[in-house]
Amino acid sequence: ADTSETRRFGGTGLGLAISKKLIEQMQGEVGLESELGTGSSFWFKLPLTLDSKTRAKYPANPNPLSRMHALVVDTHPLSRLATRHTLEAFGLLVTESSDFANATRQIELSIQKNSNFDLAVIGLSREQTGSDQYRSFYQHVRRVSAIPIIVLSGTLAHEDTTKICQECASLCLSKPVRTEQFYHRLKDLLAHGIGDDEFSSDTKEPTLSGQHGKGRFAGVRVLVVEVNLINARLLNILLKNAGIDVGHVMSGGQ
Repeated sequence: ADTSETRRFGGTGLGLAISKKLIEQMQGEVGLESELGTGSSFWFKLPLTLDSKTRAKYPANPNPLSRMHALVVDTHPLSRLATRHTLEAFGLLVTESSDFANATRQIELSIQKNSNFDLAVIGLSREQTGSDQYRSFYQHVRRVSAIPIIVLSGTLAHEDTTKICQECASLCLSKPVRTEQFYHRLKDLLAHGIGDDEFSSDTKEPTLSGQHGKGRFAGVRVLVVEVNLINARLLNILLKNAGIDVGHVMSGGQ
């Protein structure tokens, strides 16, 4: 049996030492918070400046998103914080919620106070995408409010994500979302009032899916050689959505 340090402890810590050196060379700092039996959280800070070319692109002046109020719902605290910082940089006011039950109460309370949210941004985990949690939340919200609902999701559960976005979202974007793209998609959505019956996906990204893809690749057969089952599944979904007949083997020998 393998009794090496790497096997026993999951690594030697070399990556952390290298990261510390790199961060310190960039005049930053790194640290950690650790609790025995629970785990560790590592953080770093870097003194970075926004590129002048990027700064000129958004927010627009005048900024149509300024002072709009967004509800951010995400069970993962760091992901929720990242979304909050992004939206605040766009000029929005942000209220956070860590679960759907709390988010429902926040929306109902805002309606009672006649200060309804302008939009809701929902970060979905892979587990939530494949469950009824979000769908139930969406149906409840739609009974009391017509606010645009933007879904941010990963790509691993692609089939489930597509169904959720088509049936239960005003706009659906894949994580990680580029900041400029996120701003312009929100601006377009809120300015033109796209409803849930006018489902908008991230069509600016290169994609094989859609009717154009199916016609273009009809009759094509592809053999995927991939040992990683997650990668193989993702490739299988993308290619099948394009109308391609897919086979899979684990190695070149097969």
